[in-house]
Amino acid sequence: MALADTRSRYGWISIINHWAIAALILGLIAFGLILEGLPRSPMKGDLIQVHKLLGVLALTLALLRLGWRALQRSPGAVEGQPALAETLRTALHATLLVATVLLPLSGIVMSLYNNHPVSLLGLYTIPAQGEVGWLAATGHIVHEWGSYLVLLLVAGHALVSLKHHFIDRDDTLSRMLPDRTA
Repeated sequence: MALADTRSRYGWISIINHWAIAALILGLIAFGLILEGLPRSPMKGDLIQVHKLLGVLALTLALLRLGWRALQRSPGAVEGQPALAETLRTALHATLLVATVLLPLSGIVMSLYNNHPVSLLGLYTIPAQGEVGWLAATGHIVHEWGSYLVLLLVAGHALVSLKHHFIDRDDTLSRMLPDRTA
């Protein structure tokens, strides 16, 4: 199977990035929900640092995904799909891509303006920016409600993919899985 995308299927780079971001974002949302329920403690502070580190990794992968998509044309819809389905597909993918960037960025804003530094994968640390309530609160709202929106979008994306695979019996889902014929 090719590294790059073709007109008919995704390549290894897109497939690995897609599933890595999906697992990371869903894991981070679950992790964040668990963190919300924990009482304040040094252990919770350590776990928040792990959450931030993984969030920066998710942001890095999301930016790489955007760059990769800009360099090449991804496969379009499977032939025979109505125009409305293609429009909805494009809108859903665009929304998910934007969300994979906004969720980590909003977490970074929330931290920085709650007077907490953010390490960029140990390579550089963005210093805390003091306490700016409205910025921290905006970051928190986007981070929290964006997470719920992503859960809804991912569930819809998965259901539509499964519908294509099991009901329509087309190649929509299999294009994002390793090629078994090669």
